[in-house]
Amino acid sequence: MPIRASGLLVGVCGQLAKNHVLFPISFEKWSTLPDTYKDTVWESALKSRFCFKVNEDLAKRDVMFKIGKLWREYRCKLWNEFYDPLRSRSDLIKNVPLELNMEQWVVFVDYRLRPSIVNMCNRNRDIRKRQIIPHTGGAMCLSRRRNNLKIETGKNIGRAEMWKITHKRKNGTYVNDKALEIRL
Repeated sequence: MPIRASGLLVGVCGQLAKNHVLFPISFEKWSTLPDTYKDTVWESALKSRFCFKVNEDLAKRDVMFKIGKLWREYRCKLWNEFYDPLRSRSDLIKNVPLELNMEQWVVFVDYRLRPSIVNMCNRNRDIRKRQIIPHTGGAMCLSRRRNNLKIETGKNIGRAEMWKITHKRKNGTYVNDKALEIRL
């Protein structure tokens, strides 16, 4: 798939992942979302608009994996935007986003307020704080970035070179001393 087409596909996947009718946020995990939702979107919104030159099952698997990732990220963003630790459960439920229906929001709030989920989120936050070597790759996936660099430079970019590129700032310096030590 050409680079522009893959960027367009990712954009469409992002729009689909945020659609609460197609992919309700009331499900706890992407894996618990019934396949009928995924099949309907694949047939009506993706297969009819994009030409996949690989095996259809592989294309569907990869696209649904991407939508699932974007769906999870959107749910986190939505929670971070509307959650206030000083508010009670009932106040959080009253603060329903405009585009959501109340039933989905109630289920989602109850899920996020479960002690096991709160503990997991706190643990993950602590793990992220311990990350010592951040990357500067941005939102573009490495394969697209590697292909853009190949077009710009005219040569293939290996894994070691991609690591260096994604751990340097725009001015060419490494993000921190640890990244400088690790460079290959």
